Amino acid sequence: MNTTHWGRKETIVTPPQAPIYSYAAITLTLILTAMFLRIYIGAFMPPLERYDLWPYIQSGALTGLKQSSQYQLLDVSDAHLHAHPAASADVEPCVTTIEFARPLPLQLTRSARDSGLVYLYRGSKTVYRNGPLHAYLQQFVYGGHSVSGVFRWPLIRRACCALERAPVCRA
Repeated sequence: MNTTHWGRKETIVTPPQAPIYSYAAITLTLILTAMFLRIYIGAFMPPLERYDLWPYIQSGALTGLKQSSQYQLLDVSDAHLHAHPAASADVEPCVTTIEFARPLPLQLTRSARDSGLVYLYRGSKTVYRNGPLHAYLQQFVYGGHSVSGVFRWPLIRRACCALERAPVCRA
């Protein structure tokens, strides 16, 4: 007597139980997001914003956790060596050569020179309070934009690209 087998035949090779395609899509999305953010930082951000980006992110993240941390910022000073961190109004894109160091991609603006500023240099590592430093960078370097505001449009564009490709990843 013949028996009829319904359903699939069991074999030694079974399909994987993990959602491999979803993991691959998520990983690819994160890699592409990081790559596009790096391109945005390198190509579209002004040099001072690019230079102060990590201290800005770090001081914002550590505001509630640590009172103060060490940061190395660009400083400007006058002839009497009264220094303060550089603001967007103090610098413009150009190359400033520094003896025994990498050149800076910025130079002092004419209005900064007229107001008495003479030197632009990398300051030494200094301990700053995180909250006031973050507020200073937000106001004078990033024009009042928060960290999420700085990256809002690149992340929105990347999210649209990810959602556009989402139906392909479900198959």
